[in-house]
Amino acid sequence: DPLEKPLGPVYRLMKNKYYFDELYNVVFVRPAYWFAETFTSKWIDQGLIDGILHAVARFSLNLGSFLRNAIDLPIINGAVDLFSDGVKKFGHGIRVMQAGRVQGYLIVSVIFASVLLSYFLIFKP
Repeated sequence: DPLEKPLGPVYRLMKNKYYFDELYNVVFVRPAYWFAETFTSKWIDQGLIDGILHAVARFSLNLGSFLRNAIDLPIINGAVDLFSDGVKKFGHGIRVMQAGRVQGYLIVSVIFASVLLSYFLIFKP
């Protein structure tokens, strides 16, 4: 540039726009980045918000574990298991009555019908 030698440092100052961009970077941009990265991201987001969310998650996990172990397994599952065991025992108990022989079923039906008919004939309800 032909003006560089006669103007010297003034030319350099004007060419670099009075170093306004560098000053702006030091005064505004770097502090804004620091504030965003350090304060907002680390302290607020990772420290406060994530801390609260992790505490809620731990509480929910512990509450769910307590409810499962104290209520679901012993009471709900226990009642269903008790009922199903009763049905199994009842089924095993009456299974001996089913031999697959139609003659036996006919005899039981005739005896039941006779007892029912006798009741109606004797007591006349």
